[in-house]
Amino acid sequence: MDEITMLKVLGDDVPDLNAGTRRLARERLLSEITNQRRHIVRPGRFMVRPAAVGAFALALAAVLIVAGQEAVRHPHSGGRGSPAFPTVQPRVIQVSAVEALTRAAAQARMTDQQVPIPRDDQYIYTKELLVETSNDGSTETFIDENWRSVDGSKPSRISERGRSWTAPPLKSNEGLWPPVRYADLRQLPLDAKRLLIVVRDWPNAPRLDLPMGGGNLDYDLAYDSLLRLLHGWSVMPPGLHSATFEAIGAIPGVVLTRDAVDARGRHGIGISRPGSTLLPHWMLILDPATYDYLGYKIYNQSISLEAYGVVDRIGQRP
Repeated sequence: MDEITMLKVLGDDVPDLNAGTRRLARERLLSEITNQRRHIVRPGRFMVRPAAVGAFALALAAVLIVAGQEAVRHPHSGGRGSPAFPTVQPRVIQVSAVEALTRAAAQARMTDQQVPIPRDDQYIYTKELLVETSNDGSTETFIDENWRSVDGSKPSRISERGRSWTAPPLKSNEGLWPPVRYADLRQLPLDAKRLLIVVRDWPNAPRLDLPMGGGNLDYDLAYDSLLRLLHGWSVMPPGLHSATFEAIGAIPGVVLTRDAVDARGRHGIGISRPGSTLLPHWMLILDPATYDYLGYKIYNQSISLEAYGVVDRIGQRP
């Protein structure tokens, strides 16, 4: 279902709005538009934030539903003393794990249009928030910022659990997974079925001209590899993010959790594979409206993606 159809369906539940309610809805939408205009791209740098046309359409529907429901509950309100937007939950659209991943892939294709192709001499920047919970229930919070050399020819700045260090230039590809150079990502297919096969054989046979088939897929390994790819590279060649989501959706046993919370406390849609022998507790978290990737949870750790982009040097932020 596309965003326009969603608006029509959601609109069936919205009562006629009076002038005061329409004014409140208009003010909320103008605020959203203003927030989007703040995310300005500066020369030489780039930042991606979770916003797109689909999200705006769904935000419009949510505003109208909330405003309409408030108009029914308080038909004579709308004065200066009335609350602008009361706590009213809009109708939740029910989706399956596969459908959620399909929508995430579609959103990634839209975002790809805004993502630049990094130069070999640049860095890919990521910032993550990590919340770690101990057995006694206490928590520790860490901020991790990374500057990864695009082609691996220069030192990178790496951070883990708040501790940072400088990693030397890469000597070779070394068959690591996920790939350690942006150029290596270009070897990966953009077709979900082929991607499943390539991650199984990497780095022995990442050739796109090989016929499909031959050997059984290790779905545990595929699930592990695809999640590591998704987490390891916030900036990918166009089409690879969406192919990764689609490939995860093609793995048997993937399930959806309707209310998953990331490290920032944002409520989203969780995607996991409880039957996996390698990563049974790894859960992706997607925005419930835009299907953007928010972060993930694994065991006692919760991670949210705060920011990412392409910059020219270590220490520079988008």
